[in-house]
Amino acid sequence: MKKFILILSLILISHRVAEAQWVLVDTTHNWIQAFADNGSIIYAAVSGDGIYRSTNYGQNWTLSGHNLCYIGNIFFDICAKDSLVYLAAYSHIYKSTNYGTTWDSIITTTGAQCITNFNNYIFA
Repeated sequence: MKKFILILSLILISHRVAEAQWVLVDTTHNWIQAFADNGSIIYAAVSGDGIYRSTNYGQNWTLSGHNLCYIGNIFFDICAKDSLVYLAAYSHIYKSTNYGTTWDSIITTTGAQCITNFNNYIFA
């Protein structure tokens, strides 16, 4: 009986430890379309708002790419590698060469739903 209680206690404790690993860090933006990271920066694509960057594991966020938020432009996906960041949106694919500070439209599209960087090739 003591073994059973010990095993049950360990299961319950390990379950509690697993739950405690999630921490809410930002509740101001509730329509985040996609996340990406390049190893040191986390990017969050927020339709109608812009691209947010965090350099401290999501504790603080700074807005970039607010010029991408014209009426009807919805973000679908974002990918990052080193200083290059690509964004798939409703009407364009955007590229940033400076960690998401400024953005340029590189392709006009009818809505790329996802984008990824594989061996320095971009697929959308």
